[in-house]
Amino acid sequence: MDAPTLEPLPIVPAWHADETLYSWAARYHRLRGAGAVRPVGGLLFDTLHAYKEIEAPTRLHHFCRATGGALGDVRSILLKRTPLAAFVPFLAAKQRQRFDVLAQSDQPTAWMTMFGMRASALEQRALRWCPDCVREDIATLGMPSWRLTQQLPGSWVCLVHDRPLYKQDVTSAAWHLPPLDIGMAPAPRLLSTGQCWQSMRTLSALASSLVSAPPVDLQAVRRIVVSALHEQRVLSATKPISAARLCAWFGSTPQARGLRCIAGVAPLSEGKWIHETLASRRAAHPIKWMLLLSAAFDGKTDCELIEKLHRPTAKVSWDDQGQGLLWHDDDRRAGRIVRTATAASVTLAHAAAELNVSVGTLRIHLRAASCNASKQRAAQRQVARRASAIREIETFMLEHEACSRRDIYSRCKAATSWLRCHEPAALVALLARKQVCRERQRSLF
Repeated sequence: MDAPTLEPLPIVPAWHADETLYSWAARYHRLRGAGAVRPVGGLLFDTLHAYKEIEAPTRLHHFCRATGGALGDVRSILLKRTPLAAFVPFLAAKQRQRFDVLAQSDQPTAWMTMFGMRASALEQRALRWCPDCVREDIATLGMPSWRLTQQLPGSWVCLVHDRPLYKQDVTSAAWHLPPLDIGMAPAPRLLSTGQCWQSMRTLSALASSLVSAPPVDLQAVRRIVVSALHEQRVLSATKPISAARLCAWFGSTPQARGLRCIAGVAPLSEGKWIHETLASRRAAHPIKWMLLLSAAFDGKTDCELIEKLHRPTAKVSWDDQGQGLLWHDDDRRAGRIVRTATAASVTLAHAAAELNVSVGTLRIHLRAASCNASKQRAAQRQVARRASAIREIETFMLEHEACSRRDIYSRCKAATSWLRCHEPAALVALLARKQVCRERQRSLF
């Protein structure tokens, strides 16, 4: 079927809450009378097997044309109505450019495999739902729907009703919707109490924050995680990253205990993936980054962890090589403590002794931070010398009210000479307080 001759659907239902694209298609199938499964796939996505693509259909451009653009363009639907929303913030710059190009083209795209998003095979093919959300959908919409926030990787808890999510298998040939009867689904194994529950709830909050989020700075996230592990003595400053210690540490966390209750991601509880994630610069699955962040900062509130994920602070104590940093500023330049020590010290040796580091280490870090200690000290000495010169001249003028400008130049020679060379405007302002009165002009008054 040619795209230009495609007639839009006569009726296009609006989105309901944060339902997914698959939920809308399944609901449309039911509104048509819940007949044959394949014709709906051909009508909406130009493929008879569209019911199998529960995450992001490959022919989404056909769907946008079929709906006349009433539900948004390809990019907005992918980022707001499909689980792809949780993966895009973790893409590298080139991958995001590739994503934007594909979103504007008409070629079929396997969205969930284009950037290796299915490579980990962490979860089984299933959709998650909350019984309380289903009841609300039935009351407002007349039928259940799939919520996007409940389909994201790492989302196992309904944040609205604070209860574990149920799973439904969708391998059969049908446009599935959540069951109306809670008794038709097996109860989730995740316990709704204790630290494990709170850790899984935190992961769900982190996953929900990824929808329409800006790119995540993975290197900054990695730095603050490494810093936290150093502070907890999980990592050593003098030894390489130990995979065994990381596994032992993660295995004792509430996050690991919670993972053991969830089929599909239980292998992550062993922690063998952490060493590769920290030792390399390759992007990992969003679940791994969220697990690592929440475990390293266990005890922080959901809002604090979301802040660290999307705006990771650079106030770190350790760099990527495990070297202790000398400062803790946002821009990782010489911080207040180092600036104060180098400015107040006569030499770098005195500053290094005060900071309890070697002079070589201090020079290396100052050079890396583009901070010239000698210029910094010279600038501070100039400020002090200016204040001293002004104070000296003002004191002389107060003690000798009848003095002339000649007297000031004569009696405060060092101060006036320094100001004339470095701060001429300040010297002019000081001398302006004394009027010039020449002897030859006295007869005029």
